[in-house]
Amino acid sequence: MLKTYAQMQKDKLRAMNERVRDLSRLQQQELERLTLLQQHSDSIHPPQNVSSVLFYQNAVAMKASVEQVIEVQTQRVINTANDLHLQQDAAAKQRAYYLALNTLLEKRKPVKSRED
Repeated sequence: MLKTYAQMQKDKLRAMNERVRDLSRLQQQELERLTLLQQHSDSIHPPQNVSSVLFYQNAVAMKASVEQVIEVQTQRVINTANDLHLQQDAAAKQRAYYLALNTLLEKRKPVKSRED
């Protein structure tokens, strides 16, 4: 019965490790998006010599809109990093629990004595 329980805990650990990998990939994607947004924002410059005030206002408004999206994306990066950290902690605890169960199972195995 304890072996079955240990196997369940091993499966749970495997699922948690997969979740850590998924969150790690997601965090990397969110960081890439943030980098691209920042590059795009840096490339937006209101023109110096404009024939139309409207053109200038549109460029300034576009830059402001991109900056707002960057703020939202920055929060997504922070949230993803927090989720990843929490999942890594949970997986580490699960790993320790599983190893403790395995140790307990090893101690319960009957010791085979050599009879010569």
